[in-house]
Amino acid sequence: MRGRKSLFGGLVFSIAAALSPTPKTAQATLVHDVAISPNYSNSINGIRITSPSGNTLQPGESLDKTLGNYTIGFKVENLGSSPESTSPYGAIINSLGNPVYNWNHSATSLNPGSPKYRTQTLNFSGFENGQYDMTVGAPLIGDLDPSNNERTISINIIPEPSILALLGLGALDLSKKRRENNQ
Repeated sequence: MRGRKSLFGGLVFSIAAALSPTPKTAQATLVHDVAISPNYSNSINGIRITSPSGNTLQPGESLDKTLGNYTIGFKVENLGSSPESTSPYGAIINSLGNPVYNWNHSATSLNPGSPKYRTQTLNFSGFENGQYDMTVGAPLIGDLDPSNNERTISINIIPEPSILALLGLGALDLSKKRRENNQ
């Protein structure tokens, strides 16, 4: 009897062990959050505009459209805990709210904590003088905080001041000649 009890007891133990739930490991909740970083060196609100001579546009400075190709730069960050893929873009909107230039980058893979730097070369010579809004973004469906997916700055596009001075001198010379001819 004694052997049967221990055999039976062993069977009960084995069955009970087989039927008990296996311990589950805690599943981490994945966080999806991509951002255009406002902390990008020499940038205005996360957007850096570099002239052909290598100078960066500072707050309040106007962009001289006669200089040639400018480089627009921004930093895309994955603030979440899941690898992500996003397609960064940019747009320039005139004072009437109409887009005058758009660009898109191919899909960018982002690991958590590893930023990617994106640039776009742009020549402003065909733009009219005036105020524009420049927006860069990195869309992500299901983003925890979509408010940080875009950054916008205002830019003022002008011709080079020396060209304006030359035009002013030309106009002054023309008015002087008119006065001389009228006398």
